[in-house]
Amino acid sequence: MAKFKVLAAALGILLVLGAAAAQASGVITLEVEILPGFRISGPGSVSFGSLHPGIPEERELQLQVWSNVPWQLSANYYGTVEAPGIVEVQGRNGTWIELGSSTNLVIWDQPKTDPDGVVIKVPLRFTGSFSHDPGTYDIQIEFAVVPLL
Repeated sequence: MAKFKVLAAALGILLVLGAAAAQASGVITLEVEILPGFRISGPGSVSFGSLHPGIPEERELQLQVWSNVPWQLSANYYGTVEAPGIVEVQGRNGTWIELGSSTNLVIWDQPKTDPDGVVIKVPLRFTGSFSHDPGTYDIQIEFAVVPLL
């Protein structure tokens, strides 16, 4: 019986040594460069409905922004279609600013976001013009996220 115990112990030691000898490891270093990244998401459209000329109407647009560096949000007309009235965007400081054909105005700035991003509420105001014919018009505004300079 004692021989059996010694033989079992020896076999156990051989198994442990064999398992240790059959294993190897190495360390690999991965090198990556994280670039500044931005993303913006919002509804495809905002409807002002039916409006009378000369009477301003307001709507709120919600945009979600993700950025790993401090950033600015700017607004500008998109395309060459003239708006049938006055389009204004309210900046972070509460001031209403009219969008013009050459305006690229910064309406928000903020430090980098967390992984969930940040929701920005952008008030929009539109005042219809008496100089445009009645009808339905589409006005496109481009919102862009850029690094804070």
